Amino acid sequence: MATNGPRKIDLVSAAGRVWVRLFIGDNDPGLALFDAAGTPRVLVMVDNSGPHLILFDAAMTFRARLRVADAGLGLDIRSAAGEPQAGLDSDKNSACLNLVDAAGSFRAILDVGMNEMHLNLYGETENLLAVLRVDDAEPTQELRDMGNRVRAALVLGEDNLDLFLHDAASNLRASLGLGKDGGRLRLCNAAGKMRASLDVNKDSTSLILLDQEGRTVWPVPE
Repeated sequence: MATNGPRKIDLVSAAGRVWVRLFIGDNDPGLALFDAAGTPRVLVMVDNSGPHLILFDAAMTFRARLRVADAGLGLDIRSAAGEPQAGLDSDKNSACLNLVDAAGSFRAILDVGMNEMHLNLYGETENLLAVLRVDDAEPTQELRDMGNRVRAALVLGEDNLDLFLHDAASNLRASLGLGKDGGRLRLCNAAGKMRASLDVNKDSTSLILLDQEGRTVWPVPE
């Protein structure tokens, strides 16, 4: 063991190669591990926020970091170019995972709380395209267009499943519901007014057609 001043201690091989270094920065102690080429690959540090574990590749590019603090922990993962790719943060009440593409744009965010979970999926320009929500009530899923308008929504209840389809103007154009006693289909015009209704259950089937004023045209009124 060689001592290089009061702020650094190196563990070296018989050939003098440094493998481990214990050092003290500005009131922050640290421990570094080196590979056979003399490149630091692992760094452990402790500062006022807590301990940090940092991993480097052979090119000495920062690839991963684990942070531990009183409020929670965080994990950062980076590409060979040092760009963020994934991040995980958590505290006593929630955890959040985010995924980033090669251009640095968020593509997915998973947020898990005590009573609910959200999964958001994004396009190349970080426009929100899909949302999945799970809570104590009813799980729901939304699909959105490039203008962030909801075009399809799926709602799952204890005894039913409902699908809603919207046009580019956000008007409801069709809905499909499935329950334990049967199913129903509703078709609407561009103004969102119902024009056709189909109900099917174990005992009967009914079809109703409406005009643009909402009057029944089929079956023909008596």
